[in-house]
Amino acid sequence: MDKILQVLYDKLIQPIFPNIGVGVQPYAKAGLFLLIALLLGMIIRQVVLGRLNRLAQQTENFYDDIILDTLRRKTILWVILIAFVLTIPTLSWEPNYQKLAEQIAMAVLVLSMTMAVVRAVSEAIKRHSDSSAAGVGNTTLIKSVVAFIFYMLGLAVILSLFDISLLPAITALGIGGLAVALAFQDTLANLFAGIYMTLSKQIHVEDYIQLSGGEEGFVQDISWRTTTLRTLANNLVIIPNKKLSESILTNYHLPNSQLSVELAVGVSYDADPAWVEEVLIDEVAKAHGEVNGLLEAVPVVRFTTFSDSSLTIKAYPKVDKVEHQFAVRHELMKRVYKRFKAEGIEIPFPIRTLQFSSKNGGSEFIEQVCKSDNDEKGKT
Repeated sequence: MDKILQVLYDKLIQPIFPNIGVGVQPYAKAGLFLLIALLLGMIIRQVVLGRLNRLAQQTENFYDDIILDTLRRKTILWVILIAFVLTIPTLSWEPNYQKLAEQIAMAVLVLSMTMAVVRAVSEAIKRHSDSSAAGVGNTTLIKSVVAFIFYMLGLAVILSLFDISLLPAITALGIGGLAVALAFQDTLANLFAGIYMTLSKQIHVEDYIQLSGGEEGFVQDISWRTTTLRTLANNLVIIPNKKLSESILTNYHLPNSQLSVELAVGVSYDADPAWVEEVLIDEVAKAHGEVNGLLEAVPVVRFTTFSDSSLTIKAYPKVDKVEHQFAVRHELMKRVYKRFKAEGIEIPFPIRTLQFSSKNGGSEFIEQVCKSDNDEKGKT
């Protein structure tokens, strides 16, 4: 290394600055070497990695894109740090100072590499989650766990550079582990509940779920302590992971995001059931392709109840996403009402028939009292 620096010094610095003192020469050599390292890092970043990056963009695999992007961000820093470590022995420092400078430079290099690995792995998890519905999910919890693991490994390497043993720390952690577990019992319960839910692959980010307690919404994030739901009204519901894992919930995105919407209507007993069924199916079929989110052209239609005033029929059209169910039901209700009215199919009000008969065998009369739903509720 000394010979290389001396040659560079004689060729590049000595002709320009012939009167540099002997004590300054080692630092001039080191500065020149760092400048060359900077230029080399820029060439590697712009030329070599730039060309590889263009080739990687032509492939379908995204892992090479992530690796090259990470290398391009850190190339210059890493080359300069390595060059600085190589020049330290050429400086006229005391051995203790040289060792300390080398340890600090290597620690910065390890920390930078650790941060680069954490960023690359987090980005890989995010892209894998976006490209696969079966991925573990792009959650804060997963990112935190990944970062914790790699930072602990990086810390272990840095401590070993400074000749610090990890055995006493591990022993102390084992002794104090019980006290820590008791002090952070709720926090640890939420942490492990979040890990379990994420690794079980039963809940993903952007899934629409409903809890037995009534809370529902899109899963926006799963952190180390809580899960955040975004409701259809664009509000956030914060639920502790432990409570969520213990709840009975419905995931409207599993096994897929399709679901059936119930469309119920009551028709008069005077109407022909077969004709009512045909009209309802035909109207929903006409809406297929015109109503956003409606999937099936021929829905399932069933008569379900003999009500007091009407015969209840229900259609179960399928929609592509849970958030489209309200708009689809809204549009179908308008179309069905208009079609029934055009076909003369009556949607009756509640009717109650009261029959009075005299004890002496006199005439009987029937009074039909038509009441609205509000009148019925007021009566009861």
